[in-house]
Amino acid sequence: MINSVEPFLYHRRRDDEFVGVANMKMRKIYYLFDEKVSEWLAANAAYSKSVTKVAISANLARLRHLELEKDALESIFWLACIEKFPKLLVGRYMAVRRGWELVWTERYDQVSATIAEDND
Repeated sequence: MINSVEPFLYHRRRDDEFVGVANMKMRKIYYLFDEKVSEWLAANAAYSKSVTKVAISANLARLRHLELEKDALESIFWLACIEKFPKLLVGRYMAVRRGWELVWTERYDQVSATIAEDND
């Protein structure tokens, strides 16, 4: 499964700085993260359809729990990538491109991870 499915549609852009290619450990962590995102989306849909106070409370608790798991797995993925490729920290954003290419970039897009949060 991990070798056959590639979740990244975007090719490297001209302004991306190539750092390396994600190894199997990183890919496995990413797939766990991706599965958790799917669970979170389903829980979010259930929460938005909740009618009773009991259902709202239960679905909200599940949603919050899944969000914590999702965020933790995303952090673990990027920490594993940074451990192997410290140059990912050079730019403002990190991203994974087609072919599991890890890049840093100064330009944000929907598939980039923010390295430093600004409150500008």
